[in-house]
Amino acid sequence: MCLDISFFTERDEWVAQRKLCGDVALSDFCLQHDVEVADFIVTGLFVAKTRISTACLIDYCLSPLGRKYCLMKYDSVVVKSKQVEALVLLLGSIESFSPLAMR
Repeated sequence: MCLDISFFTERDEWVAQRKLCGDVALSDFCLQHDVEVADFIVTGLFVAKTRISTACLIDYCLSPLGRKYCLMKYDSVVVKSKQVEALVLLLGSIESFSPLAMR
């Protein structure tokens, strides 16, 4: 994989633009709501890519359910501003049966 500086610039600009629209970067969301990226996998929001290439930075993509709550571009994820509270409730509901809840 060969990435140039324009990839990172475009990615950072996209995330910044989404934040201006009120969306929340995945890392910020996880910190604010004490969740881990693994919780997104357990709930089926992220699924493993069926076709992995050397051009991918991550091995997961958004599922149809994940696209309801999040946007993904340049292998970066943001939570849609209007879905933050609903996503918090969804992720909170898995705590009673998820092995991740025992952390």
